[in-house]
Amino acid sequence: MKTKKLLLCVAAGALLVSCAKEKDKTLSVDTNTITANKEAGTYKIAVTSNTEWSVFVDDATWYEIYPLRGSDNGNIYVVIQNNPTDTDRNVTINIQTTTLKETITLTQEGIVVPENGVLVDGVVWAKTNVDAFGTFAATPDALGRSYQFNDTVGYKAVSQNGVTWTLEPEWKDVEWEKMEAGYIWQPDKDPCPTGWRIPTGDEVWSLANSSATFYSAVDGWFFGPNSASATWSDFKGCVFLPIIVKEIINGDVWTTTGEYAYGNYGIGYWASNAISINDRGYMRLTNLCLYYDHPFVMPRITTPSKYAFSIRCVKE
Repeated sequence: MKTKKLLLCVAAGALLVSCAKEKDKTLSVDTNTITANKEAGTYKIAVTSNTEWSVFVDDATWYEIYPLRGSDNGNIYVVIQNNPTDTDRNVTINIQTTTLKETITLTQEGIVVPENGVLVDGVVWAKTNVDAFGTFAATPDALGRSYQFNDTVGYKAVSQNGVTWTLEPEWKDVEWEKMEAGYIWQPDKDPCPTGWRIPTGDEVWSLANSSATFYSAVDGWFFGPNSASATWSDFKGCVFLPIIVKEIINGDVWTTTGEYAYGNYGIGYWASNAISINDRGYMRLTNLCLYYDHPFVMPRITTPSKYAFSIRCVKE
């Protein structure tokens, strides 16, 4: 009988010690809310504890969390990918011991698309071309003005009598000013309005590689996943790049609204970076060329630097 009582006392004592140990365990984090912008990045959560803990989170492809377990004080890292959509996305992260839990909510913001922009493959494109320096054309079907590479002067063809066309201002028949390594359109010469810029070669490639459909009712190309069903009354989230009938001015091919027509067949849209330049001032360019039968990107075409093309800006 005494032995049984002794065993009961030992068991009760062990239980009390165990409860006391559980009660003494601690767990806290330095934040319970993380708000991330649309860019890819790494975020740290500092854990303060005196015991073992584990991380519980739903599986997803746009983030990675490590480590998933630890003990005592430590850090957890959340690596998130770029958000290519205009929708915010969330993840709930639970850090737990046997009796304690901390919850962290991470929200990654989507891309903010302004009223005069459209989102295609993670890039916000302007709905209209550049017109005069620092301004947009009024409508999506307007070509606006044409610019020589890394220059601030916008050219426009003006009809004198419906047959004869002249350029305003007077054409500068000069080659592109050679630059140091990089061959990049300089920011202070970028004709895009404030908050916008000329797209990079990669962004032009991305647009060209999205679905493209020629729209004969207005003469231009829709670019975007839903281009096949886009109409003038419903763009279906697509970018529209116009082509206008061409005219001859001093032996060169221009559109009726002032666009230099590359190769007498199509018109071009600039990217911000040339690949190289030779001794004659000819550039290896990345630009989007639109023909009536197909659009394509010219990554290695040797083009006189005095050519002028349209500009369709992207959001900074």
